[in-house]
Amino acid sequence: MGIIEYSYIDKWNGESIHFENGYSLYKFFESISNIIGETTFLFNPSERLLRIRDMDPSRICMLDVVFEENGIVSFNGDLFDSTKEVSLNLEDLAKILKVRKNDKKEFTFAFGETALIIQKENKDINTIKTLEYLDLEKEEIPIENLNALKYDSKVVISKNLLDHFFYESGLYSDVITIEFEKTGIHFKENGSLGECDTFFDLLKLEDFRNSNEESTYSLTFLSLLKHFLAIMNKNDTLTIKLKKDTPLKVKIEFRDISCKVLFYIAPRCEEEDIDYEDEEF
Repeated sequence: MGIIEYSYIDKWNGESIHFENGYSLYKFFESISNIIGETTFLFNPSERLLRIRDMDPSRICMLDVVFEENGIVSFNGDLFDSTKEVSLNLEDLAKILKVRKNDKKEFTFAFGETALIIQKENKDINTIKTLEYLDLEKEEIPIENLNALKYDSKVVISKNLLDHFFYESGLYSDVITIEFEKTGIHFKENGSLGECDTFFDLLKLEDFRNSNEESTYSLTFLSLLKHFLAIMNKNDTLTIKLKKDTPLKVKIEFRDISCKVLFYIAPRCEEEDIDYEDEEF
């Protein structure tokens, strides 16, 4: 890392985060910006984590995103001397982070008084850009209760299998029933044209725990997972937990940016003509 004079752009007291894998970070924020537009970065001294907690505009999906410090992500300065938060437009952030995969650039986020200062650097080129903070009204995200919920049905499933499910789904209905049974998992839909049952055998699954449960979800909101699948590696996996009439819980790890994502999708109620407002968190 070269030494950059941030002070000519904005007052800066040395608080920053360094990411070694700039391309993966860019693709992550490009993906998440399709789900939430504006959000707040939270720094909690008791956790020493960068955390994002938010909901999509319809309030059907909820995200709990955590960046941890390790060899590829480093926290610098006094980021955690007190509780801090800054709000940003994620679509604008993704545009600023845009980088080609072969550029092999590293990023530094420096937290100024009024703007995020972003340094994009490789051995040949160094670029600095800024993004003004937003003045967002803070909304309490009720995710702690969800994180504490006990789920009796769980599976670790590959990106390839979920890609196959999404490829086959959507012809008959937007309503998808996910069913765990002793031999595997069903993804079912039916409508006036007919029905579809995509089944994944137990032998194709990892860490399968079954309690013979099923629950129903909207394909529209399940499909938001495709934004994450698009940036996962071929053999990466997701952990899915299911409980009847309870938000679906999906856990994804992006090891090359030291990031963990918990993604919750509210269940569909059984009434046929239910309005989404009745399903929200």
